[in-house]
Amino acid sequence: MSREISDKLRFSFINKYIKGKDILDIGSTEGYIHKLLVEANKDKKFYTLDVDGNPDFKVDLNNPKNLDKKFG
Repeated sequence: MSREISDKLRFSFINKYIKGKDILDIGSTEGYIHKLLVEANKDKKFYTLDVDGNPDFKVDLNNPKNLDKKFG
């Protein structure tokens, strides 16, 4: 994935889902976010990302550190 595409994905993720809240370090996912899925379960505050080809990987906005656990 090119740096330009990666930056666009991170910017899109921040704008659509985080809205300025400092809830997770997007930089820790550099190169791992292949595709952002627009579908979101807002009631449970889960957002689904296709991360490393795994479309079932979920980001819990109440516990954003789960991304750090996946990518160390």
